[in-house]
Order: sequence, then structure tokens, then C-alpha cells
Amino acid sequence: MENVNEYRIRQHIERLFAAAPTTAQAYNMREEMIMNTIERYHDGIAKGYTPDQAYAAAIGGIGDVSELIKSLGGGEQSAHNTAQQPVQPVQQPQKKSNVGKVIAIIAAVLCGTVLLITIAGCIAGVSIIKSITGRDGFISSIVGNAMENGVEYSFGDDDTGFNNAYTGSNSYSVPADGIDKIRVEWVSGLVRVQPYEGTDIKLDEMSNDNISEEYALRYKIADGKLTVRFCKKHTWYGVDAAMLNLDEIIKPKELVVSVPRAMLESGEMDIQLDGVSNDAYISSARLGELDANSISGDIDIENITAKEMKLDTVSGLINANDCAADAIKVVSISGEMTIDGGYGNAKLNSTSGGIWFTDESDGIKELKIGTVSGNVTMQLPESAGFNMMVSTVSGDVSSVFGLTKNGSNYVYGDASADFEIDTVSGDITIQER
Repeated sequence: MENVNEYRIRQHIERLFAAAPTTAQAYNMREEMIMNTIERYHDGIAKGYTPDQAYAAAIGGIGDVSELIKSLGGGEQSAHNTAQQPVQPVQQPQKKSNVGKVIAIIAAVLCGTVLLITIAGCIAGVSIIKSITGRDGFISSIVGNAMENGVEYSFGDDDTGFNNAYTGSNSYSVPADGIDKIRVEWVSGLVRVQPYEGTDIKLDEMSNDNISEEYALRYKIADGKLTVRFCKKHTWYGVDAAMLNLDEIIKPKELVVSVPRAMLESGEMDIQLDGVSNDAYISSARLGELDANSISGDIDIENITAKEMKLDTVSGLINANDCAADAIKVVSISGEMTIDGGYGNAKLNSTSGGIWFTDESDGIKELKIGTVSGNVTMQLPESAGFNMMVSTVSGDVSSVFGLTKNGSNYVYGDASADFEIDTVSGDITIQER
């Protein structure tokens, strides 16, 4: 069972290899780097380092892997940028409000890559998850099945239509004609969506273990939507009814979804990613809608344009780099978020994680940010004009721009944009972009 810092190491290196090609060589090299870095971490612990010191020393030994990625035939931008930003510890609230208690309940149910199912914790967890996602969908059903069945973990309530043939090669090719939406339902392991120069939609899965027919991915096409599942309908049995470890029972698999470039950049494709204990990465796309949800996993998107974006995670980080949307809504429970790009309307909510927002387009019209104990940092152009209403209990407001204060309102420039910032103990900082 991985501890928290081992999981952070895995997350960090998976980001470094996000731009690597989908090959066995790249996969094996990444896994070897993960194991070596984890070994350095434990060496640090043996020397008397604190866990955070050992983690920093282990990550610091990796260096810049962009040349390695290039030698494998991949890009270098993502690897280089990510190498500069190791995963930071999640900030914990100083005082537990009602929201803090909610986080504590979730933390008891969800911890790193381990999904801990308890009788009492799961009842609370399911209702919380449903309220976060706003729908009784894939994520809540996964946890709900585990709760209802006790020692059983069930996946897939209906296999109708998921009848693709098992290839044995871990690679599947799907005709792209007529498909305007892709949905992925994944349980454990990285999911990556990327463009490529081809005509079919390619699905490639990789694992440290052999992928048998029992655990191979399943997909179906209906009404223009391609749905990809982790495996066919199945029930795993746990030894202890009070604790169920997904990574021990369900071995992680990495999924790469390669979409014809013309299709992924058409502006008509919708993408939905739902996951439990998995990270999601998507880059270089112009979409209609992007909807990504994850429990105990990170969401990374880069160079994405969409009419609408929705990003939700529990106990994970959210990064949107160089993206644009008419509207974006981001919710993070016990995780930080970094959002930069051009957005007409943005709603960002976090509990114990910090929020970093950068307006790259000078086009933001409405910005709403809510956080409990996380700090809020906004980078805005000097030409920006806004009316900012602030509600905070103990947080401070600072700005490089000269703001006119009137009660809880702060005005700058022509006040053409509406900002609304709510915090409990988090500080609000405005920097020049």
C-alpha cells in the first residue's frame, strides 16, 4: 500500500511523462523512475529526514527530463513546465468549520490512492460526493456499490452494448465517423486524451500486470457517444468489510485515448472523464464541452478551448494551463487549483486548497471565487477594470493596483468586470500579470 508521499511521487512523475509517447519503452522507463524515486525517499527517511524533507530530496534528484522525453519521441513543453512544479502538500485548515468536518469525513473515506470503505464513513461519503457532482452518476455509484455490498466492490451496473472483442494486444481501434462525444469511466490509473494523425479513435491500455479478458477495457457506441469503461461488469471481493483497498484489489491501468486531430480540434466534440483513484490529462483540443470528475486524483488540462468547462475533484489538484472557455466551473475539496487562460465567466470553489487564477485574455466579465482556508491569488493585466465584492472573516486583501474601497467593495479602473470573493480565513492577493 502506497503512503501519501509515495503517491505524490507517482503523481509528479506521471505529470513529467505526460508528453511522452504511448510506447512500452516510455511506460517502463516511467515506472522505473517512480520506483527509483520512491527508493530515494525511503533512503531519506532512513537517514532521519522528516517525510516532507525526504520527499523534497527525492523529487530534487529527478532534474529536468525534457531531453529524455524528446529522446523517446515525445514533446518537451509539458515535461519541462511540470518539472518545475513538484506536487506541494495540501494545506490543512487551521480550524475545522462545518466544511472542515466534511473534509474530515471524506478523508476518512478517501486517502491518496487508497479508497477506504467504512460502514459509517461511506454513508456520509456517498451523500457528499453526490452533492459535489450534482448527479447520481458513475462516481457515486462506485462508492455506493461498495457500501451496499460490504465486502464486495461492484463495477458496471449494465453491460448492455459493451461487447467489443478482446484483442489481447491491449489496443483497440474505433471508427470515428458519427461520434461527437467521448465518455471515460475509469477506476484506477492515469487517463490521457490526446490528438494524433489518424482516422480512427485509438484506445490503448497499459499495466504492470498482464491484462486478461476479465479486466480488459470495454466500450460501446450509442447515439453518437463512445463510452469507455475500465472493464466489464465485475465484482471484486475484499477480505475486510471495514476496509477496501482499490489498488490491492484492482490493479491500476493507464488508458490513452488518441483522437483524430481534426475531430479533437473541431470545436464540436464533447469530452467527459469520470474517475475514482485516477489522474486525468488532456491537451491540445478545441471542444464543445469538457466535464472532468475525479476522486483521489488530479486533473491536468493544457491548451484546451471549449464553450464550457466543468472540473471537479476530491482530494486532488486541478491545473488548467493556457486554456480558454466561455464559462468554467471548478470545484475542489481538499485540493489546490491553478487556472490560467481566457474565460468569460469563471466560478472557482475550494475548501482547504489555495486558488491561483491568471487572466490571460483581458476578457473576464464575471469571476466568483469561494474558499474556506485557502488563499486566493489573482494575476490580472494592468488594463483590467473591475468591481470586487469581498466577504471574509479573517483574511486580508492586498493589491499592486490602487483600489478604491467602499465598505466591502473594491473598485479598480472602469469597473467593467464583476468579481465576488468569499473566504473564511484565506487571504486575497492581486498581482499584475
